[in-house]
Amino acid sequence: MWCPKCCGKTKVVGTTTGTQNERFRTCLECGYSFSTIEAIKFDDYWRDYAKETFESPFESQEQRQKENR
Repeated sequence: MWCPKCCGKTKVVGTTTGTQNERFRTCLECGYSFSTIEAIKFDDYWRDYAKETFESPFESQEQRQKENR
């Protein structure tokens, strides 16, 4: 995982588990702390959410406009 502030490498300093894992990370270069969330369960909702998340915002907007016509 890369640091969102300086793009340095990070390490996991803590984890909370459940239906999703929340990992607490610290950058090895600048010391910035942040958390990430990992979804464990992949059902239809999560699959659709992942598709929308990784698409370009412009592609999603164009697709919605076509669907609404």
